[in-house]
Amino acid sequence: MAHLFADVANARTQEELSSAYGMLLAEESAALLNVLGPSYVGDIAAGASNVIRVTDYDSAASNGYASRTEVQAISPTDPAPAKTEVTVARYGFARQPSDLVKMTDSHGVLNPVLLAQDMLIGANQKLVELIAGLMPNFSATAGSAAAAASVDDFFDACSELRQANANGQLIAMLHAKQWGDLSKELATTSGGAIQFAPATQDALISRGSGFQGTLNGVQIYTSNRVTADAGGYRGGIFTTDAIAWADGTPVVEAPESQVLIGKVLFEIDRKPLTAQTDYVGNVWLGVAERQDGAGITFLSSTT
Repeated sequence: MAHLFADVANARTQEELSSAYGMLLAEESAALLNVLGPSYVGDIAAGASNVIRVTDYDSAASNGYASRTEVQAISPTDPAPAKTEVTVARYGFARQPSDLVKMTDSHGVLNPVLLAQDMLIGANQKLVELIAGLMPNFSATAGSAAAAASVDDFFDACSELRQANANGQLIAMLHAKQWGDLSKELATTSGGAIQFAPATQDALISRGSGFQGTLNGVQIYTSNRVTADAGGYRGGIFTTDAIAWADGTPVVEAPESQVLIGKVLFEIDRKPLTAQTDYVGNVWLGVAERQDGAGITFLSSTT
């Protein structure tokens, strides 16, 4: 960013902030969501509540046909709808530098454009964190909290998903330690027999630095926001049907001090009595497990 602005209402500032948001879609924090991530199910703006309900019907017709003689009645099958509710809630972040801090900011980072970037990255990372928090919720599990992640466990997890009729691209969201154990085994024991395609520079640009490559057709992403507890790391492998997410579009009421960048509301509030300025970001997000059979928890030890 070549220009620094003190007033967020400046038209050029808004243009650069919006441009910055577009570039941030390729950051690690957003890569999982913008490429092949969870299903986006809507915006609560103008809705009746902060909850979005998604209905999925049983699609068993493909193998549900049965032989019938002439004029023999067909037994109806209920569609068995499954309802998922995604509750959207507010998440916020703020910085409050003093005038003295800004005067001595030798690196020039305390300006609206870079602070807005900071908050956009944070908003996307929060969504990744919320999704990572769902990885332990899948009923099916693979691997062991008492052992390092292994290629055998990884393949077993993928096989189990396919046997459960989880259709579509498989995506793995793993802790960096889990991926480190897997990649070490790939390098030392597989002899190149397993199909692993490392991320190219173009892929890193389009999918973010969290994208590691494709292992046997599964797209691998890493995030240290994957849950870790006494039971080990709890990553996950899933399809887009496994998780639903939703958001909300904030209302801009004071354009002289607010700007909407994507779905993030960035605001500036001057406090002359203390010679400080508040830079605030707010975002409204929600996630929920959608189809339990479309995901599997991938366990491994933390050591």
